[in-house]
Amino acid sequence: MVLAFTSFQFQVNSFLAVYQGSDIRLEWKVADETELLNYEISRKKESDAYFNKLTEMSKGIGGNFNWIDDNL
Repeated sequence: MVLAFTSFQFQVNSFLAVYQGSDIRLEWKVADETELLNYEISRKKESDAYFNKLTEMSKGIGGNFNWIDDNL
């Protein structure tokens, strides 16, 4: 799983990926989203040739994010 940041400069305070039952929960916190355009979450299974885009998220207020991958 990849969390791609479309940006020039920013700071990630923390990033966590954990199993939540049969799903995977991603959590991340950023200090400054001033130059951040968006977040893109992609995944590549061992059998895949390329990464597949799962979702794109806009930057938010407060810099705290989470996303659950329930399509494993």
